[in-house]
Amino acid sequence: MTPPPPTLRDRRLLAALQCDGRLPAEHVASVLGIPAATVRRRWSAMAQAGVLHVVAAPAGGWGPGAAVVRVRVARGDRRAAAGRFLARPDAQQVDVGDEDVTVVIGAAAPDEPPRTAGGMRSTVLHSHVSPWQWRLGVLDAEERAGLTPPPPAPGPPPDELDDRLLQLLRWDGRASAAALATRTGISESAARRRVRRLTSTGLLHTQAVVDPALVGLPLCARFWARAAPGRLAETGRALAGHPWVTTAHVTTGTVNVQLTVRAPDIRALYGFIADDLGALDVELVESALVRSLEPRLVRAASRPPAPVPSPAA
Repeated sequence: MTPPPPTLRDRRLLAALQCDGRLPAEHVASVLGIPAATVRRRWSAMAQAGVLHVVAAPAGGWGPGAAVVRVRVARGDRRAAAGRFLARPDAQQVDVGDEDVTVVIGAAAPDEPPRTAGGMRSTVLHSHVSPWQWRLGVLDAEERAGLTPPPPAPGPPPDELDDRLLQLLRWDGRASAAALATRTGISESAARRRVRRLTSTGLLHTQAVVDPALVGLPLCARFWARAAPGRLAETGRALAGHPWVTTAHVTTGTVNVQLTVRAPDIRALYGFIADDLGALDVELVESALVRSLEPRLVRAASRPPAPVPSPAA
């Protein structure tokens, strides 16, 4: 049974964890003016209801160099084609449209994406919005600044123990220092120090995975558009600031802007096209409803933790 949409207060608490998945309840309480006990209680309730997952972001997959592959697939074969893409460990997002399947292959892909007859492949030149950058749009600038960690500082490369901690946090971004210590065989204080260092050096970035359908945005559409080269940056900034835009990339190919939009309903989606895209003066080349969309981050959050090797005796 689908849980009811979160209240505005709960969406604000989700948005706080989009800024930093390991924020203490006390800090969120001080910034948002919500009692710490309420923060903890609502986070726990939303996690149990499946609305909230906190995981570690994958490294760099959505950045420049990622590949967007779109293949035309017969109606009866789309699910099977999507499954083949999802089997790739470097697949960052797969969506199934009315006539095709589109997949984003991470920038660190070890090999070329599969080439399928009738397919179209483009390369991401710049990512204005990825699923890790999408925000609910319910916090003001001062609140976001108060909840966002400072920019990372240079640090040493991760060692074997760091890798084990990162693997654990990939599945449970809010795992306690005590739980991490138990799984890795180090002291709780050492686990806490390690996580703090991994965060401060940018090796660990955690945030809430929020399913847009559960916060009132069930309709999904993908757009392919052209913007004048001199307006690419301006267009990207405008799209990045829209709370319905969950991905927006500048790409190579016959179109130079590709985006995914979540909307409350068809009427609202029309308003986005007519008003928001219309104000940007972009040429809308094609649009399509997405019937099924599975980002890697949501899939990772729903999987059980992978086994982590125990430390050597």
